[in-house]
Amino acid sequence: MIGIPQKVSILAAFLVASDLVTTTMAGKDFGNVERLLMDYMSVDSTTENEGAFGELVKAGLEHNGWIVEKQELDGNPSRFNLLATRRPLEEFSPRVVFNTHLDTVPPFIPPTEDAEKIYGRGSCDAKGMVHTYIHLLRHPKG
Repeated sequence: MIGIPQKVSILAAFLVASDLVTTTMAGKDFGNVERLLMDYMSVDSTTENEGAFGELVKAGLEHNGWIVEKQELDGNPSRFNLLATRRPLEEFSPRVVFNTHLDTVPPFIPPTEDAEKIYGRGSCDAKGMVHTYIHLLRHPKG
């Protein structure tokens, strides 16, 4: 079993895949790429406040066929790590692990967009990264 240290001070999301060629998200719909990122960025996830965003990511992964384990930090149910796999860890040995955090620094800045770019807290660090990992695992061949 992969464990995430209980003393981690930030929320971490782990997406684990055993084989990026055979473990695909084919047929699964995460919806419009830009819309999902805007939805992610619309949730305040400043440090110590990231639980709602973690629950959103967890629900989205589970809806799309992932097995998600929630690991509380120091007994605090509003701060937790996520460990997401395509099949039970007992059945395989992970080859690839994606790791990021879900919290953002204060203050919360809601997203905005123009014709070319999306702006706001978390667009690059790290809600954009969470979104990128999910998208990459959905389209493993490029």
